[in-house]
Amino acid sequence: HGLKETGTDQKSPFSRLVAMTFFSNEPPGIVSIGMDAVAAACAEGGDDFAGPLVKMRVVEALEQMLRDAERRGRPPAAGVMRLVASLSSCEGLQLHLGRRPELVTLVCDQARAETAVGTLALLTLRNLAFCPPLKNQMCLDARL
Repeated sequence: HGLKETGTDQKSPFSRLVAMTFFSNEPPGIVSIGMDAVAAACAEGGDDFAGPLVKMRVVEALEQMLRDAERRGRPPAAGVMRLVASLSSCEGLQLHLGRRPELVTLVCDQARAETAVGTLALLTLRNLAFCPPLKNQMCLDARL
């Protein structure tokens, strides 16, 4: 995925950070720091970052990271779950996250773990459950 494909402003520091974190071949340590920085920016800026993240297909990239971790039989990196939890607190992204059935299933699977990743997964599910348009869907979901 490239920034030109998505139409996102390449000059924005946030867009460059997201591109470096998700769509480059940076070493894992750099990617982890990038995820933490994106999570912090989302926590501070909330919905201001929702549009660029959707355009850059970050939610899909996170879903793929969770899927890959599950296939390897390992928990995802804490930074991945930290970012998912942070995104779930942005009103502009809650619907986008909650309407991705595989992502919700992957988060539910992680919520069973008694670890920091499990706690972040529970926070994600809580945030989605309190989103008014998703409330019924989340409350009726048999996985929860």
